[in-house]
Amino acid sequence: MTYAPQRITETKCGWVFFPPSEVFISDNFLNDYQGVRMLKLEGWEMYLGADGGLFSDRKEPYPYPGAPCPIIIGNVAIFKRVLIARLKNPFAWIGFKREVTDIAYTALKKYYFKPQYYSHAVREIYRVLETIRPDELNHAACMVLEWDNAYRFRIQAFLGNLNLSARNIRKEILENIRYSFGDDYNKRVKKHWLAAERAFKILWLVPKFRRFIKDFIKEADFTKICPDEADIYYQSH
Repeated sequence: MTYAPQRITETKCGWVFFPPSEVFISDNFLNDYQGVRMLKLEGWEMYLGADGGLFSDRKEPYPYPGAPCPIIIGNVAIFKRVLIARLKNPFAWIGFKREVTDIAYTALKKYYFKPQYYSHAVREIYRVLETIRPDELNHAACMVLEWDNAYRFRIQAFLGNLNLSARNIRKEILENIRYSFGDDYNKRVKKHWLAAERAFKILWLVPKFRRFIKDFIKEADFTKICPDEADIYYQSH
């Protein structure tokens, strides 16, 4: 794995560790802090990868994709809760996009990464989303996967288990959803998988959604989304 063309030894920080400023599309995040200062990193390092990605190195066998920043993680959690609430009640999606867009603009937009600094799976997912359906919410969706590794690892495993040559892709996806929540040790996450199954069954009736799923599968390079050795290591540690 090539990951260290640029070593970050200091980072702008306001009370917490913060990724280096060059990974962000905007510099508006600096307005959140008073007395922003340069923090020397001790005990671990950050790298900007040669092939993309931001990594923190804590002397584990593999560099970890991403960097610790509680403020970004907290804002992503707010956005994620809105999505989950809507997912649990697919019939209550009137005004869904406007609401989600407003929350993404307020909570997340200032933290959007330049696409090349997402982890490898999220980078490919972002590319596919922008290719088949450019939308301002593509970054927001990718931020959830980037900053919540429990979701990212599960989505990687889910997509990696799909039989892409299946004749009935609806059946294949539903079987994979059931397999995923049946094998998941987290009871709360199991409820989310069950909600996803119900939502998928309803949304499959919508032609635009069916086309989106088929276009995603056709466009995506799943070898770039599937877990690599580092992903597998951190899934179990």
